[in-house]
This record gives sequence, C-alpha cells and structure tokens, in this order.
Amino acid sequence: MHHEDYSKPYEIKWLCRKCHYKHHNTPTTMIEQQWRKEYKRLYIENFARKYPIAYKEQGPPEMKWPVVSKANGLTMAIIRFLTRKGHYANRIGTQGQAQVQKIPRFNIHSQQMQYFEKVKWTKGNTKRGTPDITAIIGGKAVWIEVKIGKDRMSDAQKEQQASIETAGGIYYIATEMQLFYEWYNATFGDSTSDR
Repeated sequence: MHHEDYSKPYEIKWLCRKCHYKHHNTPTTMIEQQWRKEYKRLYIENFARKYPIAYKEQGPPEMKWPVVSKANGLTMAIIRFLTRKGHYANRIGTQGQAQVQKIPRFNIHSQQMQYFEKVKWTKGNTKRGTPDITAIIGGKAVWIEVKIGKDRMSDAQKEQQASIETAGGIYYIATEMQLFYEWYNATFGDSTSDR
C-alpha cells in the first residue's frame, strides 16, 4: 500500500513490497523529496539559530546526507530530524563496553617482549530488546526501533514493544526515512512545531 499524498489517506496505490521499497528508495521520486526538503530546511534553520554570525556571513556549510539505507544512517537521520524539530531524541546503546587487554609475548627472534591486544566485551546493562531510539514528541514518550532490509524483530524486542505500548508509550518500527516522515506527520502533524 502506498500513498502519493499523505494528506489524502484514502487515495491508495497498491504496490508489492519489493516495488514499494524500490519506489521509496529512488531518490528522484517526488515523495522522497518531501523528507529531504524538510530535513535540509531543518538543517539550515538549526545552523542559523546556533551560529547566527557565521550564517549571516557565509551561510551554512554543505550538509552531509546520512546513508539512510543503512541502520546507523537511518538512526542518525531520525535523531537529527527530531532534535531539529525541537523534540528530545537519544540513541540507546544496548551493547556492552569493549575492554582491551594487552597480552605480552616474548619474540625469540628479536629477543624482545611484544604486546598483542585482545578485545573482550562486557555485558550491557540495558534490557534486551530495548529500542534504538527514545524520544519525547509533544510530551509523549516515543520509542523507535530501526530495522533495515531483512532485519526482523527479535522475541525480546516484541516483548519490549508490548511493555511500552501497555504502559502508554508509542512504539514505531522505522524501515525507511520517508515512511518515518509520513508516520511522524500523520501521528503528530501540526500539534508539534519547530522550536
């Protein structure tokens, strides 16, 4: 199911999943330009607000577009979009910390001690299945899980989703920036404004 114009929710174009993905990931489509246009506008306004003198003298520096076809890029794009809109957004790291150990070994050829590094990961303190992004939008707690390509929700993530929604939070699974942008506008619309 695809909406060319999200302000007309009953005008639907039926596409298979593969074609829908292809449609949204072709940068020349008009719909793709919607989020890109908004994202760039927010970038320029944010720069002008933070650095008014530099903005007045030379304008904003060239914006680096996040690679939204990758999980890390999509996560960063969503966080930047939300924070530039004036909301709170934070990335949640569930991975533990890397501890680097230096292991000494004697080299018989050089007759010197050499050190090799071994990385050991500690267990993280965050609950398993915790979403990638936590946000506050218009006073509402929003949790966003980022899934790209064939990545699917684990059982732990499904449990977290159920817990969050039962507690009154909003849970969203982001697979594409354009779909996130459409969901954001449909869910929060004009009730939330830029700073």
